[in-house]
Amino acid sequence: MPWRRILMTASCIALLAACQGERKQQEQQTTENEQAAPAASAGKPELGAWGVDLSARDLSVKPGDDFFRYANGTWLKTYELKPDQVRYGSFNILRDKSEERVKAIIDELAAGDHKPGSIE
Repeated sequence: MPWRRILMTASCIALLAACQGERKQQEQQTTENEQAAPAASAGKPELGAWGVDLSARDLSVKPGDDFFRYANGTWLKTYELKPDQVRYGSFNILRDKSEERVKAIIDELAAGDHKPGSIE
């Protein structure tokens, strides 16, 4: 019996030690990622701190009454769909941003004076 307790205690200690090491590694990676982030992202995140746009919430609605309105109410009240669109969502946002970024790259390269035969 006592050897089982000793074995269980040793197992718990080893498990806790492993978890602490993993947590320290995650904290170190988070710190490194924050330091390596570009200066443009130093401001307010585009989609909130956790990837969710909290500004879209309607706090006048109780989440238990109508969670959809609570989570999206302000956005639903203020957003107007453009005439050439039939829907709007995160994939539309990604497509628009990608198109803007590709255009910026092309414009930057087109404005430069590059040698013939270079990759630019």
